Amino acid sequence: VVKYLLASGANQSLATEDGFTPLAVALQQGHDRVVAVLLENDTKGKVRLPALHVAAKKDDCKAATLLLQNDHYPDVTMD
Repeated sequence: VVKYLLASGANQSLATEDGFTPLAVALQQGHDRVVAVLLENDTKGKVRLPALHVAAKKDDCKAATLLLQNDHYPDVTMD
């Protein structure tokens, strides 16, 4: 479904009213396959928490590995 939506022109950088992108939501919900598809399409949208922080907070090693393999801002810091 995600691949179809992206192929049909869905904007993967749009965020919810709370500032969460599809990548952030997929990480929070533990949907590793969706995370992988979004990373294949290079989605690095603005998020409230950097994606790697979300994966680390959830102890989601698989998602963290996917993010690091895709150079998804590994050196970002929080204030």
